[in-house]
This record gives sequence, structure tokens and C-alpha cells, in this order.
Amino acid sequence: MTKSMCGPILEVASISHRFNQAWALGCLAFNAKVKKYIEKTKSIKYVVLASPFSQYVNPAAHIYSGGVTIKSNKGLVIEKFMSTLDWLERRGIQPVVFAPPPANGRNIGKCLGRSLWFGTKSAQCDVMPADHAKIGGDVIEFLEAVGGRYRVFWLSDFLCDRTKCRAQIGKTWIYRDGGHLSHEGSRFLGRALNFYGLITGRPDRSIK
Repeated sequence: MTKSMCGPILEVASISHRFNQAWALGCLAFNAKVKKYIEKTKSIKYVVLASPFSQYVNPAAHIYSGGVTIKSNKGLVIEKFMSTLDWLERRGIQPVVFAPPPANGRNIGKCLGRSLWFGTKSAQCDVMPADHAKIGGDVIEFLEAVGGRYRVFWLSDFLCDRTKCRAQIGKTWIYRDGGHLSHEGSRFLGRALNFYGLITGRPDRSIK
């Protein structure tokens, strides 16, 4: 259950000139609706939570919570996200957090398309680890704090080595744009890394 720019965090929403107060209230209402769905659906055992998270924790970001707009407060966002995860755990549900893919501020999907069109090497679209650390540093710090108590799965552990984070593996484009996996990339990673086993904690099981 997803809503664009609306992260899986109860009682807090991002807000900006583009995503105004009315939108923030809609995000809060959407997440409250998801919460009610989870409460009444007793069969749920696992919940995967994923988001860029940058819209909440970047220094220039603003958040809406408790009826007021404030400048990004990483401590408050961590508190609200932990509270969301705690709520799931109390219901006997295992939460699993997926970190966003490595990014460098460029449209990687467009870069891959241009490399195919012009016959150049797709390696030019790879993300340098230093760029990822610079662009995503606040999100990395945020998720490392969360990872002290809950499982956080880092796509960078598979996509990156010391020199690069791969934008393409074999013939598969991993990225759709600057921050989203492509459908083919998602499918490839899901099979290669056994997402089902990672989510359920049963690495011997997978869905083909």
C-alpha cells in the first residue's frame, strides 16, 4: 500500500511548497487507513517498509506533525518511525525496512537509456560510493539508528563494492530513474537475493 512521497511513518508527513498542508493531511490519513487495515487483517505476519526517507530527514526538509509544520527534526522522525515499528511488533508482526537504492542525484535510468541509444558503456551510469555517501548521508545515518533495533536491508550491500554501485547487471537495468528500481531490476534483485527468504527470515525458502 503506497502513496507517492508518503513514507511508512505514522503521525508525521513531509511538507513543502509542492506537497502542501492539504497533501500532508492526505498522507497522514492514508497511513491511518493502512493502520486500520493492518489491525483488521489478522493474517499479516510481515510488513515491508520502504521509502527514500530523504523527504523527512534532509536538513532542508520540513515535516508536518501534531498540526504544525517544523523544520526537519531527525530525532523526531526516528522516534515516530520507531513507534511505528514498535506498534507492528506488538501486534506480532515482523517489520522489515528496505533502504533506498544508492543514488548520486542523477537520473540513472535516463543515463542507461542514453548509453543504449548512443552505444556507449553503461558503466558510466554507475554510482560512485562517495557520491552515494554524500547524497544519501542523512538517510544512511537515519537508517543506521533504526538498524540498532530492527532489521534494515541495504541494497547497497549487493550493488556496491569499493569502487562502484552497479546501475546494470548483465542485461538488466537496475534503475528506472534517479531513485527507483526498474520493474526488471526489482525482479532480478528479488530472485538473486531471495527477498522472500530475507523478509521471512527463512533463507532456505524462495519464490521462483
